Amino acid sequence: MTRIDAPEPEGEVVEPAGRRSLRLWNVVAVAVLLAGLALSVVGAVAWHGYVQDQAAQTFDSNAFSISAAVSTSLRRDIDFVATQRAGVVAVPDLNNRELAVWYKSVDIANRFPGGVGFAFVQRVLPFQLSAFGAQVVADPPVNEPVTSPYTVFPTGQRSEYCLQRFGIATSSAAKPIPATFDFCSSTIPPGSSPSPIPHLLDEATKSGHTTILAAGKIAKTGGIADLFVTFSPVYSSNETPRTVAARLAQLRGWIVATFSGDDLLRSNLQTQHRLLASVTFEQPGTGVVTIASSGTVPHGATFTRILRFNANGSWAVRVEGSAQSPGVIQGIGVGVLGGGLSALLFLLFMLLTRSRAIALRFVDKATRQLRHMALYDPLTDLPNRALLLDRAEQMLIRAKRHPLLVGALFIDLDNFKEVNDTYGHHVGDQLLKAVGVRLSGALRASDSVGRLGGDEFVVLVEGELGGVGPEVVAQQLVAAFGEPFVLEGTNVGPLEIRASIGVALGARNGPADLLRDADVALYVAKARGKHGYVVFRSDMEMDLTDRLGSEGDPVEVRSGRENRPQYQSRFDLNDVS
Repeated sequence: MTRIDAPEPEGEVVEPAGRRSLRLWNVVAVAVLLAGLALSVVGAVAWHGYVQDQAAQTFDSNAFSISAAVSTSLRRDIDFVATQRAGVVAVPDLNNRELAVWYKSVDIANRFPGGVGFAFVQRVLPFQLSAFGAQVVADPPVNEPVTSPYTVFPTGQRSEYCLQRFGIATSSAAKPIPATFDFCSSTIPPGSSPSPIPHLLDEATKSGHTTILAAGKIAKTGGIADLFVTFSPVYSSNETPRTVAARLAQLRGWIVATFSGDDLLRSNLQTQHRLLASVTFEQPGTGVVTIASSGTVPHGATFTRILRFNANGSWAVRVEGSAQSPGVIQGIGVGVLGGGLSALLFLLFMLLTRSRAIALRFVDKATRQLRHMALYDPLTDLPNRALLLDRAEQMLIRAKRHPLLVGALFIDLDNFKEVNDTYGHHVGDQLLKAVGVRLSGALRASDSVGRLGGDEFVVLVEGELGGVGPEVVAQQLVAAFGEPFVLEGTNVGPLEIRASIGVALGARNGPADLLRDADVALYVAKARGKHGYVVFRSDMEMDLTDRLGSEGDPVEVRSGRENRPQYQSRFDLNDVS
């Protein structure tokens, strides 16, 4: 019976296949949109992080420049103080008139930033005071006349005085310290407040290092409130005495240098905003003190860089910066843009195409890496056993087709185990790398070197008849081990390591035979005292087997390599596969 399909009911519409496909693409479009929105959020966050990183890098660059500039200025100031100290010691009859000429010639006001004044303060005992005063009246500090009679300020009898002998004020804004001021006074007029200076002078004398009177602990001088003062001891010679007793006995006085911390830092912060720079000094006996600070930082500063250096003491320049950046606004913009673009179907195909290309590159890279790992030694990056045997087989095939001079050199390091036992396997690995480099550098382009494992290397030599043969190459390699090995990245000094070499000449039936004969010759070279090479002869294997003993009565032969009860080749054909 023939079947007749029933007609569809009137008014019922059948959904065409194209509409179903469109609905499917709508679903895909919605999925793409949702995925695009998610990716846009991720992109916005990533962009925000990138902008923050860029802000951090910009700050780091600016902070480094400022730190380097400030540290350079400080070093120059400290070097200038050291030069003054050397001048006081080297020229006993130095006077202020000569110093004035020198100060003018070196242009200290412009070449040494932040400097306010420099002076040599001499240690004076009571019986020396009269003669010292007459000397200062006759030769007063630069631009600081001293009238007669010489009167110490503040007045009073003391066991010793610390009085200015030479000096100059380099800043017109600063009021010079009176030339008759006694730095050893326990008080500072007016007000007679306790003076920290005697303690700092004593600490500098005993330690032999510079001490500092930090900003804020000294009264304003001519409107300058950010002064800090350095005290550097001067002895009877440029060399600092080794003991405290010797330093006290040889003390002549101190170089007292006054600086404006604000001037020192402001000149390096002129073009920078939202940065705070400060300088600290590690004071002997009292710890770290802040001697200068300049600049402002908005609330929420998170970036900090510290540059430390030593210059007659431990210094540190600290720079703080604002973490503000347009990262939030830019991140929102990236998110909005990404959300709009994600509605386009074209993005799907672009992403798919790009993903496929990335996948193919990844597979190709992984394939190359796996192939390299299969054929090269992971430590030295030299050909491994498999690649060496393949190259040896190709070399022997070429030797059958054309008359070539071929051979294999089996190399073993002498006493390598002692290096591992003495210095550790890390040093041993570094030595093996260095040996690989040296072997590669000593060979010709036609030769090939690889590592079998442990401290064993193989060199394949081939060349035209009448050229340089394997024996000559062996001589060159033995000579190459005459130079000690310097291992970078270790605390071990130069290592002297020698090598024994077994040489097999001429073609063989296969690479295993060639390397086996070279191995036999190597054992003979070890038995003859190491550090040399031996060429294989056909009677060597029989002699070596006799020396090792019969199978039932093994005899151990110690030659610097593993002990074996009976010689057996490591290059049988079943091993090659």
